[in-house]
Amino acid sequence: MNRDRSRSRAILIGTFYYRDLGIRPLPADTCISAMVDILTGDACGWPRERITTIEDVDSPRDAVMELVAQVRDVTDLLLVYYVGHGMRTRHGQLALAALTGTVRDPEVLADSALLHPRLMEVLRGSPAATKLMVLDCCHAEMGMDADFLFQSGPADLTDGYPVDGLYFMGASTRYQKAKAPIGGRLTRFTHTFIDVVRTGIPGKPAELTPQQIFVEARVRLLQAGLPQPVDGGVRDAYQFPFARNAAFRAPPDTGAAPDARTPTGADGDREDGEGPPCSTTAPPAVPPDALPVAPKARSGRWRPGRRALLLAGLGGTAGAVAVPLGLYSRHPVAPRTSRRRPPRAEGPGGRRSGTPRCANEA
Repeated sequence: MNRDRSRSRAILIGTFYYRDLGIRPLPADTCISAMVDILTGDACGWPRERITTIEDVDSPRDAVMELVAQVRDVTDLLLVYYVGHGMRTRHGQLALAALTGTVRDPEVLADSALLHPRLMEVLRGSPAATKLMVLDCCHAEMGMDADFLFQSGPADLTDGYPVDGLYFMGASTRYQKAKAPIGGRLTRFTHTFIDVVRTGIPGKPAELTPQQIFVEARVRLLQAGLPQPVDGGVRDAYQFPFARNAAFRAPPDTGAAPDARTPTGADGDREDGEGPPCSTTAPPAVPPDALPVAPKARSGRWRPGRRALLLAGLGGTAGAVAVPLGLYSRHPVAPRTSRRRPPRAEGPGGRRSGTPRCANEA
């Protein structure tokens, strides 16, 4: 995997407290710290200076000014991660309660929170080749609406935000609320995302793409009965390597070439590999002294074949050929008789016995 992140940047956004006491605080600070640790670890390999945290900012203007300044020098990968509350405005827009000055009142929510359309405008102005947006909040799927109106239905993310190379991850659907354990250090989605990157995915390649990480995280969240995460974006924008797969195991390299097999009958081998391996090289020459010599007669229990006698004769031990075969046979060798049939006796009229009469004979 390419570990050069000098032209990339990760922006982590969140706040730990609100001046509006009606908004419950979330463990955004510990989630951001955990994300920094996993990004700068061996799995992802980000340098710490290429990671920016925007925490406890008071107003939307301050947040936008900080974002614009950070995305201008990014030409490779731009990662934007938000953890916190996701609220809906009266116009059906997704409002990120990422600021300490966010007010829950619908009359001023749009003016006190970071609106998702404004955040997407910032990403659209970035020269980054690939943008990865991760929203860990309630109603996260609303970030994929083209015009942010519920009557419009689902639409492609590129219809409303023509952002080149954008891939989107959300912790919940538009009608669901993301969950965080009471008193916990991490939200459910962030904890699962980090755990997948840390432990890896068995059976996957050595490098994991964002979509592979998301699919595994979605499976684990659904198995735990948690809200369903969503994803989407521009085709091929999620296929870049993001993290090293800690569960990857390379196949063992034995270093031995596979055995060559020949069909049955060539050298005693079998096509199914059950026979002994055949050799593709010629057998070494055997000196005459190493050729088998006919043993002494042992009550006629052993009889050499023609091939052994022929080889013995060619090797120079002509004495083995001259040995009578009867000395080495299991049974005495009887003299060979003629194979011609004896003449049949002729019957009356000069006909051999057993010869049928013709139909016109008297």
